[in-house]
Amino acid sequence: MGKAESKELVQDDQYIEIRKIAETKGPAEVLKYLKENMSKWKEETVTFGVTGRTATGKSTFINKIRDVKPNDPGFAKSGSGNTTLEPTAYENPQNKRIVFYDLPGVGTLEFPKETYVSKMALKKYDYFFIFFNFVVCEDDYFLVCELLKLNKSFCLIRSKIDEDLRNAEEDGKIAASVLPAIRKQINEQIACYDNLRNTDALFLISSRVKDTGDWFKLVEHIKRNLPAPKYESFMFSLPTLTKEVIDLKYRALEKRVKIATVAAASVAAIPIPGIDLVANIAILVEEVLHYIRVFGLGKKKLDTLEGFDRNQLNCAGFLDPGVDMGKVILMQLGKLVAILAVESVADIFLPIIGSIISAGTSAVFTYRYLSRTLRDFRDDAVVVYRFVLQSSRV
Repeated sequence: MGKAESKELVQDDQYIEIRKIAETKGPAEVLKYLKENMSKWKEETVTFGVTGRTATGKSTFINKIRDVKPNDPGFAKSGSGNTTLEPTAYENPQNKRIVFYDLPGVGTLEFPKETYVSKMALKKYDYFFIFFNFVVCEDDYFLVCELLKLNKSFCLIRSKIDEDLRNAEEDGKIAASVLPAIRKQINEQIACYDNLRNTDALFLISSRVKDTGDWFKLVEHIKRNLPAPKYESFMFSLPTLTKEVIDLKYRALEKRVKIATVAAASVAAIPIPGIDLVANIAILVEEVLHYIRVFGLGKKKLDTLEGFDRNQLNCAGFLDPGVDMGKVILMQLGKLVAILAVESVADIFLPIIGSIISAGTSAVFTYRYLSRTLRDFRDDAVVVYRFVLQSSRV
């Protein structure tokens, strides 16, 4: 086996740790380490508090951000927050550790300001969405001040902007001027509140019309205010709200490519004939399955798209029922070998004909393969998103 290290393989602390596991415990333990470290996001619990006055769009938002339809289990009915006397939990179907709590409004007879913080146990939530109608009221500002005292992250959401755009169109107004005017009006109104003046936590969204409003900025704000593992869990379970969200998912997944590359190289550096190839294919299969889940490209999802031709997707070969992922990957690796050979990559041995790959070459294969495959899935997710967007406008 060759000793060359690929340019994609950086010998940092993680590389050294994985290499040590490979040398002392073998490929099986490397796979175990990889699975545990790349699945930590599944163990994170993320709790969101959703509060605000009635008819501000909370229920529609809770359904939208979880991709839950009217006939699905856990659908949040509009108006449910008016009658509940305690926080109502709505789990994300993709990850039940991510929970959105519809909180009773503050300042009512049942929940006066004096006891609201303790009764709602606001300390337990990771992030808050505060919904309002046309202006931020005193009760909203009270909650903002209490959250700041607790060092809790939050944002202000003015929803239903699709209605504003529709009304503007009927009145003959220019659509492009509507949202800036609304934002200007709100900023002028909240300028009297010390803790909200010049805030970067105000977002205008539509939970009914795709590709409308500040969804991307909202998700970016969540990213800045959640610990990295919690944000990763949230992002990997988030539906495709906009094209920009697809890009955020892609960037989050890019970080995993390096870890998989290091693991593949570490396995290949320990010469156990046949075992390293099986282990490395297992690494690739696990990552491909993860891409399918994160981008929402599973069979169940695609089957709901009436009239969609999945053969136009780059990764259609992975999406057939009962497909053998390992065989598909081996076939694609064969094509990649030919491409890399043309690109004059040194020290290439063909794993699909029984040769053992060097650590450096294995890193090249893993990095290039996962990078190309990840880009393909990202592009496929955009194709599906555009189809859904177009279908909603028909």
